[in-house]
Amino acid sequence: MTTVADRLAALGVPDGDASQKERRAGKKGPVAVPSKPAASATKSNLLADFVIKPIPKLHLVRPEERQARMEGLEGFKAQISSVMTDLVTFLRGVARLTPEEQVAYREPENEAIGQIADYLNRPAPAGVVALVAYADAMVMTCPDVKPMVVRTVEELERVRFIKQVSSGRKEAIRVFDNSFVIMEDIERVDGATRVLEALGALVGRTVAAGRQFFQESMEKLHAAEGNPLVSDEIETGLNGRRILTVPDQDITVRGEARHYRGGPLLVEVVDGYVSVIGGAGVMRRMAEKFAGLSFPVEQLGKERFDLGQGLSEEERKVMFLMHRLLRLGIAEARKEEERQVYSARKEAEREEAKEKFRMTVEADRETIKARAKLTPTEGLIAKAHGLFAMERWGSKFDRRTGRKDSTGKPITEPVWYPMALMERNAEEQIRVAYAPDRLKGFFAPFTQFADPGEDYGNLGVLGVLLRRETQKAEAEASGDERVVAKETAARVKKAAEEARAAKQVEDARVLAAQLLAGSGEELTESDTVPMVPAAGDKPVETRGAKRPAAERRKGSRSKAA
Repeated sequence: MTTVADRLAALGVPDGDASQKERRAGKKGPVAVPSKPAASATKSNLLADFVIKPIPKLHLVRPEERQARMEGLEGFKAQISSVMTDLVTFLRGVARLTPEEQVAYREPENEAIGQIADYLNRPAPAGVVALVAYADAMVMTCPDVKPMVVRTVEELERVRFIKQVSSGRKEAIRVFDNSFVIMEDIERVDGATRVLEALGALVGRTVAAGRQFFQESMEKLHAAEGNPLVSDEIETGLNGRRILTVPDQDITVRGEARHYRGGPLLVEVVDGYVSVIGGAGVMRRMAEKFAGLSFPVEQLGKERFDLGQGLSEEERKVMFLMHRLLRLGIAEARKEEERQVYSARKEAEREEAKEKFRMTVEADRETIKARAKLTPTEGLIAKAHGLFAMERWGSKFDRRTGRKDSTGKPITEPVWYPMALMERNAEEQIRVAYAPDRLKGFFAPFTQFADPGEDYGNLGVLGVLLRRETQKAEAEASGDERVVAKETAARVKKAAEEARAAKQVEDARVLAAQLLAGSGEELTESDTVPMVPAAGDKPVETRGAKRPAAERRKGSRSKAA
């Protein structure tokens, strides 16, 4: 019977009891017998914390040994990469064989797996270097196919080369729906970061390849679809084809929530029976599973499929699934058809409203042009007095509101097709004489005559419109028309200045008449207009003006004195 001592001896642990027996048998070496066991034991327990135990002799590795280890590590690094690549390539090749063919390679496959495990289980630094080489080989030999990439990432996570983290970390790479980083104790190893970057590039190529393959599959499905059936025609059994899009689904199976991806299925109706003849994306495998199966279209109207008799359990499951997916696809097709009808109606309403508004704008433009008495050249370049049109801004004028959005950008409001009938009087003042009803609020501040200022600078947004209108009039006018218009503008300006001066004189005459109305004196045509004194100033004598009799007599006495 094997004892504990035998097991310890097998592990190289000395047997203390055997040494005591040898000493009692008379062999050399004293045998210690305690005189007071109880007291000694108590004292020993009390002083146990203060006993210094002997330690083995410590020494550093000799330089030649350290050099040998470094050379061995460098040689291991130089060879392990190619060894891991060969092993992983062999295992991937076996995985692509049929189950029958794989049986013949079972023994070398197990041997390759054992060699990889041996390298990965070695202590650091050899084990860590082997892990990086294994990860590199897994990434380098992985095809650009999503299921293979997913399994490769799962394997790298299992051997603790990478770990999953929350999204948003700068150093993480995105692998489809998850993010990964290198394990902390590996990230400083030579080549580890490069392997992670290669994994990210592999994912990018796989996504691009998947999109390309899906696009090509959809093109084939559309080419095979021809003139598609509508959902009602499928259920009534009309012969034809239609691509049905199965939506994504969240289903609870035995208390566990699962997400199932959807995709397009190409269905065909022939003589009242519906079948699946193609698919794209994840539905491509479903189409392969449903190949050769069909059932009456009446079953599509039933929530639960009536399987009938004579089907195996596996066939029943497939038919149940096919019935469910086709019903989901038809429901989605009906929603899409309703959206298309709604969109078409809304688009027709929008087009009708746009056409109605376009006709309104054209009517407004014709009204303004009909009321204008001056041509654009006369009214805008020559600046003649009278009515002229302003109607060529364009489709939209962005009016500033004085407010800003959250980013500090000014908020504007559109004014559609701004146009108005403008009037310039003899004093070169301008106002909006007429505006369409839709624009009266916009032009309301400009309905009274006002001095436009240099280049319409006093008129705000109206000045902006007039400057654009003037630029267009100048661009459309011929050279001779521009010359004549500028000469006319100079004469008009001079006449306006004379008119303003005459008006100032007339205003002064009227004001003087009002001031002198209470004195009993009358002004004659030859009288000079008196200046109006400012508050606090001394009265100013005006030559030729008649003074009251009392003032004249007072003035005569002053001279005589």
